[in-house]
Amino acid sequence: MGKIVTFTGGLGAQILSCSAYFFLQQLDGICYSDMSYFNLTQESGRMSSGVSLWDWELSEFGIPLSTFRPHDDVSNKGHLEVLDDANIKKLEFAYAGLQTPSVRNLFLIPDLVKAKCRELLGDKPYACIHIRRGDYLRVADYLVSDRSFSLIIQGLSRVIPHIVIVTDSPLSQEFQNFQERKVADVNITPIVGGNSFLSHAIMRMSSILVCSNSQYSYTAACLMETGSLSLFPKQYLGESRSSEELHDFFAGQSDFMVINNKSSREISRDEVIIF
Repeated sequence: MGKIVTFTGGLGAQILSCSAYFFLQQLDGICYSDMSYFNLTQESGRMSSGVSLWDWELSEFGIPLSTFRPHDDVSNKGHLEVLDDANIKKLEFAYAGLQTPSVRNLFLIPDLVKAKCRELLGDKPYACIHIRRGDYLRVADYLVSDRSFSLIIQGLSRVIPHIVIVTDSPLSQEFQNFQERKVADVNITPIVGGNSFLSHAIMRMSSILVCSNSQYSYTAACLMETGSLSLFPKQYLGESRSSEELHDFFAGQSDFMVINNKSSREISRDEVIIF
């Protein structure tokens, strides 16, 4: 059965859609794209709901919009399955694509961008943490907290002397105060806003990447070099059926889980696992 892959969102979402499209094209060749998102009008780069609208960003990889066969070319779409962002199968195909060399190689970091990363951060290994806040208003109740990020920075500071924080919003004063108190001896480089393609490359080139619950840092984790370590939030889409599907999907990709040190607070009976 042929497929229509919808394209929406920023760099991470576009990488996933592109990966799913080319993976499916390799499977049976019957694949089309829905690019209607990029025809939406926008004001100052934001929708009224507070969620950003993004331009086409894959041109940096040498992939123009014209690469994809539009679904408008099909007279009878009834026999085609639509893979939109609500369909877990789209993510499954995208992940499979990112593990396939011919698809993965579409997203190689350009040499000039690599050189810019090294110019900014040097040649020594670093850990990178992605903190997403600004345009994720609809899901603010289950974003990873500043406290959780602070604790993981404290842990990383014991094993790596340079930590880069990539974020779309200025760091809170409480977060900055924690850094000054707990990890004063570690070189912390904050990168607030800026070029999304460059920041994505910085995440991909890190030795350890701590993701937020976003497609942006998830795709960076998938495209990291072999031997790198990536950590992904346990909670991705709140409490819903779709979130259960996503939890199962992400759990299927990992061989280990990170256990928090909870000695700083009381542990409830619900958190105790008896073997």
